[in-house]
Amino acid sequence: MKGSRFLRPGLVILMFAALVLPVAALGDDDEVLRLRFDVSQDGNSFQSPGPFTNGFPAEGATFLVQGFIYPEGTLRGGTVSGTNPDGSPAFPTLGTWSCRGWFTQDDGNPAITGVVIVGTQVWEFDSEVPGAQTIVTDGVDLSSNEADLGVPFIRAITGGTGAFEGAGGEQTTINFGLNDSFGFDATHTLALRGLGGDDDDDEDD
Repeated sequence: MKGSRFLRPGLVILMFAALVLPVAALGDDDEVLRLRFDVSQDGNSFQSPGPFTNGFPAEGATFLVQGFIYPEGTLRGGTVSGTNPDGSPAFPTLGTWSCRGWFTQDDGNPAITGVVIVGTQVWEFDSEVPGAQTIVTDGVDLSSNEADLGVPFIRAITGGTGAFEGAGGEQTTINFGLNDSFGFDATHTLALRGLGGDDDDDEDD
């Protein structure tokens, strides 16, 4: 994957402030913070050791793919590509995105629909200290079949680091389709819960 042109850390913080929807209080100890982003996969970064069927990953094949995180609306609902044909980002990025997992169906079958991947996504927001500001999610991904484009699906937010330490919640994704690098472009809403922890246990009674 080509250089990602991260925005400077200070600018990233400002972008977060612009992207965060109002915090909705769900209860005394349960608040949700919603972040919205567009993500563009770099198709050139896709790797899989197989097995393959007709040149495409078969059921059970493992894979790794990377991409770029953008502010919501950057990809204009899928009408512009977020990754250039050479794998470089088409716009300044907020961070990098990685996904590893397994195929649950033969990817070379043009008739497949529904869940085609089970995997883990790592959202990386710090360009200077790897792993310092991340969100991790786990779950399913839908196929590239036209019938699945525009269909929302949900993944679990399983953790994070830095400002996102202790994160839980849900990730909702809508796939737009293939970009100029033959990776996927999509939009995501991350509904984060459990941020900040609770320091009351450290206080004396």
